Amino acid sequence: MWHLTLTTIHAVAATAAAPLAVLALWPSLSPVMRTRLLRVHLACIAVLSGVLPISIAVGWDGFPGIARGIFIGLFAISVYMVRKALLALRTSRANDRTGLIDHLGFTLTALATGFAAIAVLRAGVGVVGIIAVAALLPVAGHFITQWAKGRVRTTTSREPAATAAA
Repeated sequence: MWHLTLTTIHAVAATAAAPLAVLALWPSLSPVMRTRLLRVHLACIAVLSGVLPISIAVGWDGFPGIARGIFIGLFAISVYMVRKALLALRTSRANDRTGLIDHLGFTLTALATGFAAIAVLRAGVGVVGIIAVAALLPVAGHFITQWAKGRVRTTTSREPAATAAA
């Protein structure tokens, strides 16, 4: 029962964190609203990271070997996600759009990887499927994050030229 309760808390926090990160990236969002969203995002990431090791410990005996390794890896990533969510909040206050995209891009990629890894694990696809998800999604997330950062740089670099021409 405890494992199910803790896993549910973890899953709800993760599910809430993803759209909060996406909304915080909205370009026309006011700084006050962005800060509020990022604070709640940080809280969700902290909750999912804090509950995860307890959930793992409670369910440890029922996990197959591969699941144990996956859960330990996901916990390690969740700790780093807390750091990135905190950095996203700090970066937002400094009005650094590319830094914000970088930090939230990591948390979004990690959330997507976690969701997919658990889905593949539960589907019984096997080690190859889990390794594929664990390798391919972070690579794809990295390229998407770099692309988004490049779009912000391109847009920002064009603004002064457009203003000077006017």
